[in-house]
Amino acid sequence: MDEVLVFIQYDSDPLSLARYCFHSAVRDPVLPGTAKQDKIPFRKSIETRLIAFFPDHKPSTIPSFVLSENELVEAVCEKLLEGLGYPQAWPKNGQDWMKTNLSSKGRGASYLITHLVRGGVERKEHGLENSTEQQRNRIIEKLVSDGQWKKKAMANFL
Repeated sequence: MDEVLVFIQYDSDPLSLARYCFHSAVRDPVLPGTAKQDKIPFRKSIETRLIAFFPDHKPSTIPSFVLSENELVEAVCEKLLEGLGYPQAWPKNGQDWMKTNLSSKGRGASYLITHLVRGGVERKEHGLENSTEQQRNRIIEKLVSDGQWKKKAMANFL
């Protein structure tokens, strides 16, 4: 009674682990047409939803979501840019790492971007675990070349 459970039923982020929302409905076979004829509702709405995923089952019951090569590059770039807007959500050592490397004596934005992308593969973050080397290189190139990532990082971490 003193615990709250929250289930994400939909997330528009294509790289999110929880993307799906389910809906169901049934017809009431007992009193068809009654509500329309007498203008009295003859049924009550009830929502009961359950889904069970078994990732270790063969075949896996978790549906896959496949992005095109360009969609993955755009989605990861957007996600990495968005994360810069919430420095308070970063662990303290991550904030310090960003500050140190963004400073004039640090390694710079290019190093940080490359490290986040390469490390994201190993840590299975940002949807990079199934990315190709070519996609990772495009992500790094895009984030370094347009300067948005560096500008936002400096504004929020320094």
